Amino acid sequence: MAKCKSTIKGDDKKEQLCCPLCEKGILKPYIKDLKFTYRGHKTTFKQEKVFSCNVCDFENLSKEDNKRIERALIVRRFAIDDSQPRGYNAKQNFHSS
Repeated sequence: MAKCKSTIKGDDKKEQLCCPLCEKGILKPYIKDLKFTYRGHKTTFKQEKVFSCNVCDFENLSKEDNKRIERALIVRRFAIDDSQPRGYNAKQNFHSS
């Protein structure tokens, strides 16, 4: 994530994270549930920290959280695929809801 040139005024001199999409907004953290659906099976990751742009509404996770969630979704997809009967259409798309 790009770093903004401006810093927060006052005692807290941390650099702010600029939005990589619009390059105008600031990414601010908030907590939200992330819901995914794969072949009709729903998976929810509760209370995840998400960074959202205050200008264009772009959302992103930290690198570590993204890796953790992707790994969990891969395991979930394999478990669902293994439970499907032979001949089931394996080309259905995985999508976020």
